[in-house]
Amino acid sequence: MALFIGIDLPEETKKIIYKKLEPVRNEHRDFSWLTPDDYNIPLLFFPEKQDVSDFEAKMYSALQSTNAFELYSREANLYIKNKLHYYLEFHREHKLEDLVENLQSTFEVSPHEKFVPRISLGKSRIPSKQIYFLLKKQMQLLDIQINFPTDTVYLYESVYGGKKPVYLKKIAFQLS
Repeated sequence: MALFIGIDLPEETKKIIYKKLEPVRNEHRDFSWLTPDDYNIPLLFFPEKQDVSDFEAKMYSALQSTNAFELYSREANLYIKNKLHYYLEFHREHKLEDLVENLQSTFEVSPHEKFVPRISLGKSRIPSKQIYFLLKKQMQLLDIQINFPTDTVYLYESVYGGKKPVYLKKIAFQLS
């Protein structure tokens, strides 16, 4: 069982992203593409042995000074980390960055890397350089201009059992 805190997207926004990604998905059907139900913006991953006994109290403490905010997409792109990962990145939002810092501090979880707000879209094996640069160009040409209000964060549980994990929302937390 893996737990993380994340932001869900409105259903209509998920459908727009999925539709805009269609040309790349159709050309690369052998890749592992996420479905719209799997789209979320992870904020904080917990270590496997995280003590969650006073989780809700800690969450309310971390969220007490965070107001709702708006997120705006920036670009679709990819990166390599054991596999090739496809993502949609969002513009920096100071309220979101402050929220992530509060969560890291409250739960005493050190980040493995700098926080970047993004949605994972899929992954594949690492291709040749030629295919990599083609994919990079295809992703950057996607025009995915979305924005949505964020007034809730969720505790998710990643359940593994099939080809890919299923993300279950466990608890919703409203922002101020």
